[in-house]
Amino acid sequence: MHSILVFMHQLSSLYRKYRPRIWDEVSGQERVVQVLRNSIKRVQVSHAYLFCGPRGTGKTTSARIFASALNCLSVTDGNPCLECSNCKSFLQGNYPDFIELDAASNRKIDDFREIRDQVQYPPLAGKDKYKVFVIDEAHMLTPQAANAFLKTLEEPPPYVIFILATTEPEKLLSTIVSRCIRLDFDLLNPEQAEKRLREVMDLESLAVDDVVIEKLVNRGAGGMRDTLTLLERAVHFCGVHVSQKEYYSMLGLAAAEEIDRLLEHLIRENRSELIRAYKVFMRSGKDPRELLLQILERVQHYIYFQLQVPANYREIPSFVGQYEATRWMRIYKHLLQVIDEMGSSLFPELHGEIGLITPPSTDGVNSGPDPQIKRSIKKIEQELESLKKQNIAIKDDSASIATDSTSLRPTVQLRDESLSHYPEAERNWQQILKEVKNKNPMLKAFIDPVQVRQEGEKLCLYFAPTHEFHFNKIQEERHQSQLLELIQHRYDSNIIVEFVLGEAPGSSEESTSRPQAINKSSHTAENNNSSEDFVSDELKQKLMKDPGLNQLVEDFGAVIKNVD
Repeated sequence: MHSILVFMHQLSSLYRKYRPRIWDEVSGQERVVQVLRNSIKRVQVSHAYLFCGPRGTGKTTSARIFASALNCLSVTDGNPCLECSNCKSFLQGNYPDFIELDAASNRKIDDFREIRDQVQYPPLAGKDKYKVFVIDEAHMLTPQAANAFLKTLEEPPPYVIFILATTEPEKLLSTIVSRCIRLDFDLLNPEQAEKRLREVMDLESLAVDDVVIEKLVNRGAGGMRDTLTLLERAVHFCGVHVSQKEYYSMLGLAAAEEIDRLLEHLIRENRSELIRAYKVFMRSGKDPRELLLQILERVQHYIYFQLQVPANYREIPSFVGQYEATRWMRIYKHLLQVIDEMGSSLFPELHGEIGLITPPSTDGVNSGPDPQIKRSIKKIEQELESLKKQNIAIKDDSASIATDSTSLRPTVQLRDESLSHYPEAERNWQQILKEVKNKNPMLKAFIDPVQVRQEGEKLCLYFAPTHEFHFNKIQEERHQSQLLELIQHRYDSNIIVEFVLGEAPGSSEESTSRPQAINKSSHTAENNNSSEDFVSDELKQKLMKDPGLNQLVEDFGAVIKNVD
C-alpha cells in the first residue's frame, strides 16, 4: 500500500511536473518563442506584452520563462541557465521580483492601487534586472480596476515589465490592448500533442494503448495541460498500463466494436435491433449525449475511409464499403443536429433514441436526383410522348434527358431590352451584362428583364410591372451597389441611375410579351424566325403544369423558347 501511495504521489499534477522551464521545451509555439527569445538576446524588451490564446497553450509558462531569462545571471541563447541563484529562486517559486496576479480573484481597484505602489520600488536583484508583473485572466478586471491600471501601464518605470494573459482579448479595454505587444498562442496540432504526450509517458514509464493515446489527444483539443490532466486521470484509474477497455470504462464509453454493431443496424435501417442496442447502452449507465458523440466520431472515420483521406484507421468493418460516402455524410449531418437539440431536451435519452431511428434528411448532400424532380421529368416525358402520337414535330431527345437537376427543364430565354438611341451606351450595357454574368450570375438574372433608356446624363432602368420581384431584389444594397459600380465605370462617373417599376417609354405590347435581342445585328435570323422558335400554345399549356417550370416563369419572367 505504501508503494502505491508513493507512486501516486509521484504522478500528481503531471502538467506542473513537466511544465517547460526553457524555450527549447515549449511545444507548438514557435512564433511566440522566436519573438521573446530574440527580445532577450538583443536586449530589446517592451514594457508590456499581451499573451492571447486558448487555455492550456502555455501563456503563463512562457511568461515565467521570459521573466526568468530576463533576470538570469548567465543567459544562454535566450534561455535561462537554471543554475544561477536567480534561476533557482524562480524554480522554487520565491523570486521576489516576479509578481503573479490572478485577475479572476484579484480584480478590484484596490488590488491595482497596490500594484501602483509596488511599481515605485526597483528590483531587489539590482541594476539591469527587471520587476515582472504577470496578470493572468486579464479580461476579468472590473472597469474601475482596468482604468486604474491603465495609467500605470502607460508610463511604467524602465525596470518594470507587465505581461497580461487572457483567453478573451476582445473583453479588454482597447486602450490597454494598444499599449501592449500582442502575441497569439495557438492550439497544438495532434502530431505535436502526441509527441509531447509520448515524451511524458516515457519519462514516467507508462504503457498506454495507441487507441487511448489518440483519444487523449482528441479530448485534449490542442491544450497540452488538459491532455496531461486526462493522462493523469487515466493512470490514477488504470495504473501504469492504460488499456483501451479500462479507459473506456473509466469514461463511460462504448467499445469500438459495439459502436460498429449499432451503426450497422442504423445504416441497414434495422430499427428494432437499433433500439435494443441503444437501450443496452443506456442500462449500462452511458451518457446519451456522450454516446452520440462517440457514434459521430466513428461515422467521421467511415467518411474519411470512403474518401481515402489519410488517417490512422483501425478495423473498419466490411459493411462500411457497401454504402456510398454521401450516405454516411447524411447520417453525420443528422447526428450533429440530434446532438445539438439534446442540449435543450428535457429527456435527452429519449431524444437520442428517436434521433437514431429517424431517417436522416437528404438536404444539403448530393445524393442523386430529388424525387420531385424525377416526377417532373416523368411527367414531361409522358406529355412529349403524347404530343408525338398526335404528329406534332418535336426533336426526339427525350430518351437522353439527364438526371442532373441542371438539365431537366426546357430551354428558356429571359427578357432583355435594347437601348434605342445611343449606340455607345448600348455597347456599354452589353459589356455590363457580360461582366455581371461572370462575376455574379444571380445579379445577371435580376437585370435580364430590364429595359434601358438613356436620357442625356441619366440612365433609366425600367422593370415591367410583371417583374416586380426583380425590381425589389435589385433594391437590395449588395446587388445595387455592385451594379452601380459597374455602370459608373462603364458609362460616366457622373451619370445618374434611376430604377423605375413600369414600362419604358415607347415600348409596345409586342415587346413586353416576347424576348427582344440585345444585339440586333447578331440575332436578325432569330427575330425573323420567331414563329418557329417558340413552343406552340398547346404544348406550352401542358408544360406549364409542371410546378418547377411554372415557378421559373413566374420568378424570372422567363419565356419558353423551345423543347430540346
